Parts: sequence; C-alpha cells; structure tokens
Amino acid sequence: MSKTSKIEMIISSILIIISAVVIYSFDAQQQKIDSQTLTAKNELSQKRKELRAIPDEVQKQLAKANPDSGNLKRVQESTELKQNGTKLMKLMYTINSEISQKAWNKRNNELSKLATKDALNGAGSNYKSQGINRMYDLKQDFLNATFSSGLTESKHDLKGIILVNYRQTSNQQDNPEQQEQAYLYTYSLTDHKFTKLMLLGIVKDSSY
Repeated sequence: MSKTSKIEMIISSILIIISAVVIYSFDAQQQKIDSQTLTAKNELSQKRKELRAIPDEVQKQLAKANPDSGNLKRVQESTELKQNGTKLMKLMYTINSEISQKAWNKRNNELSKLATKDALNGAGSNYKSQGINRMYDLKQDFLNATFSSGLTESKHDLKGIILVNYRQTSNQQDNPEQQEQAYLYTYSLTDHKFTKLMLLGIVKDSSY
C-alpha cells in the first residue's frame, strides 16, 4: 500500500470517528431538549390546573368565612333581600299627609317594582290609603328594618320576618311615638320582589 493510500485511509477513519461523535452529541442534545420540552409542558399543564382551581378554592374560602350563609350565592341572595326590603319599608313608612297625589302615585309605582299587588294589599294602611293619612294628619319617618330569612323547599323563595322601626305623629297624638311592626314575608329569588306580606301588628310601642 502506498504512502498516499495510507494517508487517505487515516483521514477517512478520522472523518468517520468525527461524524460518529457529532451524531452522538446531536442525539444526546436532542434527547435533552425533548426532555426539557416535556418537563415544560407538564409544568404548564399543572399551572393551568392550579389556575382553574382558584375559583373553586375562593368559593370554599368564602363559605368558610360565612358559615351561617353557606356560600357566596346565599350571601348575594341575602344582600338582595335586605336591599330591596329596606327600599320597600322606607317607601311604606315615609309618609307625610301633605304629599301630593302625583307624588303618592309615584310612590305606589315604586312600591309595585318591589312587591306584588297581593303582597302590598297585605301590608296594611301604610300602602292602601292616602285618605287615611290626610284624615289624621299622619306623618311617619322610617328608621330601620331588620330581616330574618331562610330558604323554602323550592329554593327559589326566601321566607321570614321583617321588623320595621319608625317614628309616627298625628293630630291625635300629643307626643311622637317610636313603633316597631312585624311582617311575615315571602321573597321570590326568581322575580326579585316580595310576593307575600302579612302584617302581624305592633310589637313595640314607646312615646318620647
């Protein structure tokens, strides 16, 4: 074998070795990249699961923070009841005998947005007649209202008792009185208004 042939063989062997090393290094690097990619995908998938779980965890924490109300939905329902109930009682128990018929009609229109006709008819003279107020020169000032509530079997209604405090004067009274009246009520979570009001009467009466 000539010297030239030996050199060419050596060079070829070196090239083969270099190629093998390069291919091996490339495969090892590719495997590392594939492994890192898989790890990143798994971490991303886990983060997505954690993010999706956040609303449920918040719900659980709210339930723990409000054990009496049960969950966020119940808190919202209770808040709605109190807001609309307070608006209703404030309209019913803010009365001035000098109010105009136009203002009285506007008041009754606002009441109808918060309670059905049947419910208002059960609410007593505070709703029914402006004539009574004029006859006795009646004036009432709403003070506050408190509500007890619980879900009915249908889970679409709330039932309970309203206690409303107000101050009242008339031409037949020497001193103003602070009174508290009680109502049984049913509140529709579907219609967002009171469907039943039953006046139980005065539960507290005190003169100033």
